[in-house]
Amino acid sequence: MSIRASLGVLVLLTVASCRVHQIRDPIVVPGTGDLAKNTTAVQQTVEAPTGRDPKLWWFAESREQQKWALKYQRQDHVAMVTVTWDDKDIQIHYRDSAGLKYDAAKRSISDTYNSWVQNLAQEIERQVAKLR
Repeated sequence: MSIRASLGVLVLLTVASCRVHQIRDPIVVPGTGDLAKNTTAVQQTVEAPTGRDPKLWWFAESREQQKWALKYQRQDHVAMVTVTWDDKDIQIHYRDSAGLKYDAAKRSISDTYNSWVQNLAQEIERQVAKLR
């Protein structure tokens, strides 16, 4: 492949990886119908990530009753969310970010953020399913 073609591929990959879309906020995960079990699902997702790839770990920055502030970082990109829950559902809310092209006026952000938060929601869903 020529240098020119290689550069073209690199530019396409860079542009594709930086796409911006509507932020998914909040993301709602159906709960168990039991407050204690929903609390356990969140705890298991954050505190006991055994068997999961460390690159998928979210870390708790603060923990209040039924409200945790979580942070995920990869290189210069940072996503921060607030997870709240009651007996019915678990909600993931955007809190802040760095390097993810968040635009409050347009309610848009890099697809990377949406992917990370979707992975978090899927892990919480797995934990909820175990507790039903």
